[in-house]
Amino acid sequence: MAIVIIRQDEKIELWKSALLRADPELKVYSYLEEHPKKDIVMALIWKHPEGSLTGFQI
Repeated sequence: MAIVIIRQDEKIELWKSALLRADPELKVYSYLEEHPKKDIVMALIWKHPEGSLTGFQI
């Protein structure tokens, strides 16, 4: 399972670390880093930038 975190503050790495502590097997990405959009099954979003969901399957 791959998750992308999309938010506009300094908490992306905090969320990413918390998820990986809970399950080290998860693939967790910041929307700011290269990530395989076709493999993302969940997005954690807070005040996302306009257009940041483009390319994801809904």
